[in-house]
Amino acid sequence: MRLFSYLVAFVSGSCVMMLQLLGTRVVGAFYGTGLFVWTALISVTLLALLVGYHVGGIVADRHPRGNRLGYLLAGAALLVFIIPLVSGPILSATDKLGIRLGLLVSSTVLFGLPLGLLGTVLPQVIRMRTEALDHVGRSSGSVYAVSSLGSIAGTVGSGFVLLPLFSTTTIMLAVGFALGMLGGAAVMMFDSGRWKARTIVLASVCATFVLGSLVGAQDRQFGRGRLLYEKATPHGTVRVVELEERLLDPTSPPDRMKTSIQKTRWLLIDMAGHSAVIGAAKSPFFFYTYFMRRLPFLRPEGKDGLLVGLGAGTIAMELAGQGVRVDSVEIEPAIEEVARRYFGFVPNGEVHIEDARYFLRNCAKRYDFIVMDVFSGGAVPFHLFSIEALKAAKGCLKPDGILAVNYLADDLGDRSRGAQALLAMLKRLFANRAAYLIGDKDRRLQNLVVFASDGGLEARNTVGDAELQAFLARTFKRMDACAVSCDVPADAMIPTDELNPLETWQTYQWEEMRRFVIERFFAGRD
Repeated sequence: MRLFSYLVAFVSGSCVMMLQLLGTRVVGAFYGTGLFVWTALISVTLLALLVGYHVGGIVADRHPRGNRLGYLLAGAALLVFIIPLVSGPILSATDKLGIRLGLLVSSTVLFGLPLGLLGTVLPQVIRMRTEALDHVGRSSGSVYAVSSLGSIAGTVGSGFVLLPLFSTTTIMLAVGFALGMLGGAAVMMFDSGRWKARTIVLASVCATFVLGSLVGAQDRQFGRGRLLYEKATPHGTVRVVELEERLLDPTSPPDRMKTSIQKTRWLLIDMAGHSAVIGAAKSPFFFYTYFMRRLPFLRPEGKDGLLVGLGAGTIAMELAGQGVRVDSVEIEPAIEEVARRYFGFVPNGEVHIEDARYFLRNCAKRYDFIVMDVFSGGAVPFHLFSIEALKAAKGCLKPDGILAVNYLADDLGDRSRGAQALLAMLKRLFANRAAYLIGDKDRRLQNLVVFASDGGLEARNTVGDAELQAFLARTFKRMDACAVSCDVPADAMIPTDELNPLETWQTYQWEEMRRFVIERFFAGRD
């Protein structure tokens, strides 16, 4: 009895933390990973445990022998089994609520009940372990200690071992299976119901295999697109999706623009588009990628470049085509894998798989060009968007080198405080800056590309620059690269490692990126 009660405390504590971590994967794949996702999941977990502890205490007083414990564990197992089946519809239904409220509501609906039922476990275990009031402190303390040990094991095991190796659904089914087995054992031990225990165990086994088969049998579709690759990683769900869509034909004359059906291939991280290519030639889809070709025309003698944030490798390939040897820094190994396998990325420099901030702080090499194109789930990681991070990047440049930063902005007004902060930081660090709003003229969300250097930013290869401008005008008829002022308000905030509200500033861009993916891949689907 004593060992079993400790086993229940250990497993329930482990499952609570595993469900919280799995929750960030489930809702993060739709809403993107970041501060808001963790805030929602932690809040829901604490609220569910609060309710569970209270209800569990009442149940423990009414049934001190623990004959309800097994049914509560079995109920939690059932609810965990259901999550993979209903997560898609629930996340879609909460999309209209916006990021903050949508995250809270979807997290509550999906994970509130199973976590609440797990919260009822500890009060019952403590009641079972308490034989006299003289020992209530010791009994409750030992139960909480074992439960906390289980929470540590669940957190470390999930984060360091399970999540990098297995899919979210596989781990979810394993959690449900473990809870079902434990519930069946508890019923057999405390309720003298062997047939009930066998039913719970058999149901858990069947649910694991049936639901696993259903999930495994799902077609390889992502909305209207064909899913070529999908992997849940510590930095978001990485997908490669192929789509047939109607695009402008670059060969048609400006006064009679035509469209044609073309195949595009997209790199998605969570619900944000990071890179895309067109056709068998794998030509970059995004205008700003071609715009980076300007860098060698500003420094024709420059031969060494660094790309921070590999994506599909399109920027690295564009610069390599201009004779620049490009090293790349990418935190997620799966991104390098898909860049090589699906997007034709062939590096002519080194690819470093490590955190970019760490690399910039420790790099010994100096570069002529550094391009920072870092996004995670549609947002820039805050630790790479501070005055300290940009100062570290400048430290990796040659004295006359150029730093190019890509940032998503709708305009330079009130909703683009992040863009204003970027310009303010670069003004403090560099003598010269040049900024361009790049993108579809009909869309508010555009790329803000900023070049910064202590040297001049005029084109030294004027012929090459003119040819590039003509190519861009001819190929991207609805696109524009509009030079904008680098002046910023006197009160523009400069983010630091100590105070950085970037994720709040980027809420609008985050929502727009998700809306872009939903419209492109899911709109009009039967």
